[in-house]
Amino acid sequence: MGNLSVEKKKGTKQVPHLIVFGFILFLGVFGVTVQADTGPVVTGWVEKVAIPEYNLTLKAKVDSGADSSSLHAVSIHRFTKNNQAWVQFRTQDGIAIQKPVLRIVHIKTKTKGTQAREVVELPICLAGQLTTVPVNLVDRSHFSYPMLIGRSAMAGQFLINPHQQFLTEPECASKDGKAS
Repeated sequence: MGNLSVEKKKGTKQVPHLIVFGFILFLGVFGVTVQADTGPVVTGWVEKVAIPEYNLTLKAKVDSGADSSSLHAVSIHRFTKNNQAWVQFRTQDGIAIQKPVLRIVHIKTKTKGTQAREVVELPICLAGQLTTVPVNLVDRSHFSYPMLIGRSAMAGQFLINPHQQFLTEPECASKDGKAS
């Protein structure tokens, strides 16, 4: 490229190009920041999750390597109610819950076998967002966290920072406007 020269006319003031460029850059960065706030929420790989319906808060591993979500449950018993399959179980805190069975899934185990698990829909609050998630019920007492949030529950809503934990709070407004 050739040399560029700029002539300054007498009696005119020029704003240095660097200042103009800096201002445009500032506006561009500000616009990106506003746009980024409307995207997925970044969570840590471990977060607190609330189950407002039962006034329960627990720690959950947020795991994109798992497709489905799981909840620690013991004393799992299927029964029929109004010609529909239901399940009753207890959480780690001893809370008794009854829910309709959404479906039965067969989960691969570490020993290459499969395990049949009941799946129920559970409204949870994660990172300030209230969402209904299908969770399979299993005794997770041998795991570090009583709940696992899989990628199907996170799709389009959450991104995981694998280097951080507890980046968010499980505070969601309920239908009556009260925070959980």
